[in-house]
Amino acid sequence: GSTRASPSGRAIADASFASSSAGGDGSREHASALRAMGGVVAKEFVAALTKEVAARAAIEKEVLRLHSSSEELREWALAELDLLRAYSREHVEELARTIEDHRVNAALADASLANAEGANEELKASTRRLLTVVEHRAIYACGVFARRRERHVTARCFDAWWSVHADVQRKNTLLRRIGARLGN
Repeated sequence: GSTRASPSGRAIADASFASSSAGGDGSREHASALRAMGGVVAKEFVAALTKEVAARAAIEKEVLRLHSSSEELREWALAELDLLRAYSREHVEELARTIEDHRVNAALADASLANAEGANEELKASTRRLLTVVEHRAIYACGVFARRRERHVTARCFDAWWSVHADVQRKNTLLRRIGARLGN
């Protein structure tokens, strides 16, 4: 029971005490005052219970909204990841085609140099070195691009995860508070 008494409950109790101490039919008046106090306590309990139910409904609504938001964020992050994969795959394939074109051109150049009369060996070596440099630069560029894409995707995924994690933490805090309130 609550040790707090409402002002109307105190007035009824004071009136009951006064009437019982004055003599007469005090037990009947005392019982009536106790019933009136019981009604006031019941009304206060119903009001507190109504407030608690409304607060719980609001918290559950917020938890559902946060859950929906986290699902939307997860779906968005997965869609973005698929787009980034497709984008990087296109560029890697384009670079691979460029490298193959350079190799074919180099093979044709080597063949024409070998078949040409009086071809200069130094010109062949220079062409091979240039081809090697171009291939190495293309391979290096592919690696740099892939690492950048990977870092970017990883960072975006981590940011999305962190956001969802923060939402879950807020939900857990709300649920602990509800549990603490219901426990009291």
